[in-house]
Amino acid sequence: SSMIIAGHAYIAALPDYLWAISQPKGNIVIRIAGWVMMKLFRMTMDELTVDIGKLTLLAEAKRRAGRPCHIVLAPTHRSLFDFLIISFIAFALPELGIEIPYIAAAEDFERIPFLGLIARGAGAFFLRRGRGTADPSLVDQVKRIKSKADVGGSDCIEVFIEGGRSKDRRFPKPRTGFLRCLEVTGGDHLILPITINYEAVPEQSTFAEEATGVFSTGSKLELSSLLLWIKKVVTGRIHIGRVHVSASEPLLVAARESGRVSSVTDIVESIQLRQMNEVFVSSYHSETASKVLGLEHKAVRSAATSLGCKMWKPH
Repeated sequence: SSMIIAGHAYIAALPDYLWAISQPKGNIVIRIAGWVMMKLFRMTMDELTVDIGKLTLLAEAKRRAGRPCHIVLAPTHRSLFDFLIISFIAFALPELGIEIPYIAAAEDFERIPFLGLIARGAGAFFLRRGRGTADPSLVDQVKRIKSKADVGGSDCIEVFIEGGRSKDRRFPKPRTGFLRCLEVTGGDHLILPITINYEAVPEQSTFAEEATGVFSTGSKLELSSLLLWIKKVVTGRIHIGRVHVSASEPLLVAARESGRVSSVTDIVESIQLRQMNEVFVSSYHSETASKVLGLEHKAVRSAATSLGCKMWKPH
């Protein structure tokens, strides 16, 4: 049930600008961003695919809940592309019933000149990590977003429970602060765990440079790194292969006043476990593993499949 929605292999029915303005949802910033993303993905990806069957689990969970629930999208976080991809899916596939989300981004992102303004215009809001408790200013922001549902608007929120990007693709210990904030602001929540699989992470070379001390993580240097990366995209030096987006069964988290509240720690661990179950192993990674282990590629793929790994089809 996978569908190609962008990338070099995608065959568009309309010119990008006509497609962007004809979509039923999104303000002017989101429409321009959608137009830019369609071009960006075509220049950097072979294909962006989504598992339609898995993403429709959210609509089914809404019907089963039988009552209004606030929607939370919880993707894995490996790249700045993650912000773009989830919003792009909601924009490009309105029939899924997933509203274009308000993105809970780290406050460092807001300080990057120009990019922070665009992010805010596209619906991002910014939070401070590492407090251990609900941030009062964040509580107010979430309350304002949730109130939009009362007047027929969207209150869909996207949050990365890992905090920052995982630079080595491992799953770090999940953060609990944002979910504590959701708990404080009340209401029932449906949380959709989403897994974004990359054959190659877009910022892989930048991560390597950071590891060797070439770049640090200050906002000024981050902007210069971004501009350098854009130059590489335009000159055809960024190629990340395939990207596949899947989802797992949503979690229904009852309001605190219902008396059926789960531990926040248990909730984030459950989200992360469901994300792990949708990780795909590509031929690129199995071939690399076979070289490192000194084994035949077929043997590595067979062993991974026997262990329950999901394998991407070979190119």
